[in-house]
Amino acid sequence: MSRNRILSYENLVVVLMGSAFGFVFFDRLALNFLSPFLMPELQLNNTQLGALSAGLALTWAIAGYAVGTLSDYFQNRKTLLVCAIVIFSMCSVGSGLANSFLTLLAARLVMGFAEGPVLPIAQSIMAAESSEHRRGFNMGVLQNFFSALLSNFAAPLLLVAIAQIYGWRSAFYIAAVPGFVVAALIVAFIREPSSGGAPISTASARNTIPLSTMLKHRNIWVCAIVSCLMVAWLLIQITFLPIYLVQVRGLSPSAMSVALAATGIATARLRSSYRRCRIDLAAVRSSSCQASLA
Repeated sequence: MSRNRILSYENLVVVLMGSAFGFVFFDRLALNFLSPFLMPELQLNNTQLGALSAGLALTWAIAGYAVGTLSDYFQNRKTLLVCAIVIFSMCSVGSGLANSFLTLLAARLVMGFAEGPVLPIAQSIMAAESSEHRRGFNMGVLQNFFSALLSNFAAPLLLVAIAQIYGWRSAFYIAAVPGFVVAALIVAFIREPSSGGAPISTASARNTIPLSTMLKHRNIWVCAIVSCLMVAWLLIQITFLPIYLVQVRGLSPSAMSVALAATGIATARLRSSYRRCRIDLAAVRSSSCQASLA
């Protein structure tokens, strides 16, 4: 009985949707972890490095809202998700082929368009396939555990090691492979959620809550502000911290990768309770301490 629960379709969806989003950030952050290698070769400065991250974030935000809305309207979430995963994996290859700032920027902009819809689509599939008592837990594991484990812990260790042996271009090529594998597994094992099997989406379609009404609840706007500031801090840190640790603090690329991987260890924790009203300061402390190394 216990074995049947572990091998349930619901758990399969958690693993594949979590892997899809985890490798989204794996590919997104690859540029930052590899910046000490590619910036000298492409003659990039810090402003251009920031522009590469900002451009991807912009297209990510636009596509996340637009394509996520289309997936709800047309009810073709699986198809859109697979297409998005394949495209952002191809953009990782394109990043490795870049020979200038503009070509690299073009690859990152397209990557943002492809990666933006992955989380909202994956979460809608997860919500439709989750039992009611596990919905919050499943969605938390999908978004937090897998992304921290794959992008914050595994990515710096693997990509930097590959870049040191085979070069940064090869690291981008290899980073694309897991995305293609996850896309194939989703095609093979994930079914398109039926409209009747998604109670949250159906209910929201009938009962739309105006934004002004939502903002009357203090917890909503407070959490929105905290989230915006937290994500901004996180992305600024992860954009410039690798190059800072290597060029300013004098760490070797290997030492830099280990320091950054500590963030993944600190944040890759399962949250079993969905009624949680605290900020995980341990993750913040772990990341902040990296900036004061040496």
